Amino acid sequence: MTTRAITTRRRIWMLVAALSLGLTATGCGSGDTPETASTDSGASESDAAEDSVTTPAPEDGSGSEAGGDGCDLVSDELAAEILGIEIVRREPHTDPATGGVSCIKGTERVDDLSQGYFVSASVTPGGAAFFDQAVAEGDTEPVDGVGDDAAFLSVAGSLIIAAGTDLVTVQVVQEGTPGSLEDCVTVAEEVLSNL
Repeated sequence: MTTRAITTRRRIWMLVAALSLGLTATGCGSGDTPETASTDSGASESDAAEDSVTTPAPEDGSGSEAGGDGCDLVSDELAAEILGIEIVRREPHTDPATGGVSCIKGTERVDDLSQGYFVSASVTPGGAAFFDQAVAEGDTEPVDGVGDDAAFLSVAGSLIIAAGTDLVTVQVVQEGTPGSLEDCVTVAEEVLSNL
């Protein structure tokens, strides 16, 4: 892979990371990003954000924590079904600047990225204004029937959605590999129904 291709790929990963965390600027993200899932990036999951808190999934499988947070966007049951694993990590994040919320659910953080599984979802209030910018940064394909406008970024396994004034992003990574459009749409449908 050429240096330019690697740089372009990293820009795409950074944009998706920022969107996944409810931020509107690239490169400001935290938590699991496709960059941490990429085997050629040199990053590991242990390098991910320190401001996210890992909370174990409830043993009774009840889903969200009391009080509500970004982890209410996607049920533990759906995440487990999509990933084919037990959900043992729940990392909610709230961006006080935008009011955005996000969550990462999946396996514990791992050094061997081929063992990493996660679903992430985020909602950025007012972020739909950045939809065109978000999809212009990478090789996306339009997706009909999801939100008001949607595009799939296959290199990251991410679906970027304009839903009213909100920007919604979902991402699926299995064994360190970006997930499918079908899996992202399934997650997105639940997220949109919970808005």
